[in-house]
Amino acid sequence: MSRLRGDARTAARAAMRLLFTHFHNQPCEIARHFQISRQKVNAWKKRGYVSSPAALAADALRIPGARRHHLRPDVVDWGYVKESALLLARSHSSAAYSEL
Repeated sequence: MSRLRGDARTAARAAMRLLFTHFHNQPCEIARHFQISRQKVNAWKKRGYVSSPAALAADALRIPGARRHHLRPDVVDWGYVKESALLLARSHSSAAYSEL
């Protein structure tokens, strides 16, 4: 996966800050909501953007300024991400979010 650069990186960081603010900047709350480890949440913070499936899941929260296209401006084909997430969910039923 390519790294975000320039304006896309700045936009993704701003959207991620809004997402973290929604959860009161508590990595444990974010991890609990997305059913992932706190280490993954900290990796998002360090990296500066969330994974595509996580951006798709965060879109359901409807946070203004932190929608999927804000969190991952580099993703063009969201249909592919949705399809991949569904396949992952079917193959790993209870551990579907472990790949976020």
